[in-house]
Amino acid sequence: MARLSALFTSFLAVVGNVSAQYSPNATYAIAKVTNYFISTLELQAETKKIGTASCALYLINMGPYTTIFPILNTITSTFNESYRQIVNFQPRLDATIPGDVAAGADIVYFLTAATIEIGTALDKMTQTGTANLCSLPLLGKRIKTALENLQTVSRPFYYSLSTYNAPQGITVAQQLLTFEGDIENAIKAYTSPVEV
Repeated sequence: MARLSALFTSFLAVVGNVSAQYSPNATYAIAKVTNYFISTLELQAETKKIGTASCALYLINMGPYTTIFPILNTITSTFNESYRQIVNFQPRLDATIPGDVAAGADIVYFLTAATIEIGTALDKMTQTGTANLCSLPLLGKRIKTALENLQTVSRPFYYSLSTYNAPQGITVAQQLLTFEGDIENAIKAYTSPVEV
């Protein structure tokens, strides 16, 4: 993650230098997708703290699980905001305009980088062993709900990207499949056998 964070920092400098070339709506969309990336880095950091005591800590409102699903909810909200901004581009991004092409590439970059980060975080969440949330139905239900909400808003967001950025369409579609697979695995891991 350190390498990706360093890449992110250097990339932000580039974005800052060329953002004046973008239309205001493209600049705003890049900012929203960047926020999504930042939230996934936070999620990754929290999942690294998961241990066998995490469920017990949650019972006293402490530990990483108290922050994981709020972060997932933030990611969901950011997905929604980014999607609305992208689909409402007026005028649409134009592949013949270098600035528009750069804006599309930046958005896809952050989306791809964030997908990698969140996929790694969700993988950690599904491999916690004794910290599995099946023993805590309420927490399991809350995380499951957050993941389902994230899954719901992610698809149109990915599709909107592939619509205006056709050269990256295949890559975006592949990222969607990977992302949804990661979420499905996490949902299965956090589905409680106990009705709440």
